[in-house]
Amino acid sequence: MNGADATKTDEVKTSGFGMAINAGIEYRRTKGKLVGYYGPQIALGINSQTIEKTDGVTTDGDASEKTTGGTAFGVKLGGFVGAEYFVAKNISVCGEFGLGVAVNTTSDTKVEYKDGRANATTPGDNSFGLSVGNAAAASLGLNLYF
Repeated sequence: MNGADATKTDEVKTSGFGMAINAGIEYRRTKGKLVGYYGPQIALGINSQTIEKTDGVTTDGDASEKTTGGTAFGVKLGGFVGAEYFVAKNISVCGEFGLGVAVNTTSDTKVEYKDGRANATTPGDNSFGLSVGNAAAASLGLNLYF
C-alpha cells in the first residue's frame, strides 16, 4: 500500500463544445421615422462537456473520475416583434421581444471511476424537456448605419 504523497495535488480538467445556429425571416413596415419589424425564427443548438477529476493525494494511488456524455440538443421555434425609430438619417434606437417554444433533450451521462482497487462505469439518465416562454429575450439597442 502506498503512503499519501503531499507533493501531489487534486486536478480537474474540463473541456466542452457548444454551437447554435439561428435563422429567421424579417418583415418591415415603415411609417415616417418609425419602422416596425416582425417575423418567425428557428434555432438549433448542441453542447457537450467532459470533466476529468484526479485525486493526487490518496493512499491507494491516484484516484480519478471521468464524466462524459450528457450531450444536449435543442430546437426552438418562435417569433419576434420590434420597432426602430430613426433619430437621424443613419442612427436609430430599437426594441425587440421574442416568444417561442423550445424542445430539449439530453443523452446518457457516463461516469467512470478509477482508484487503486477497481474501475466502474455508471450510466446516467436520458432527459427530455419542453418549455414555452420568452425564447428570444427582450432587447434594447442603438443602431448605426454606414
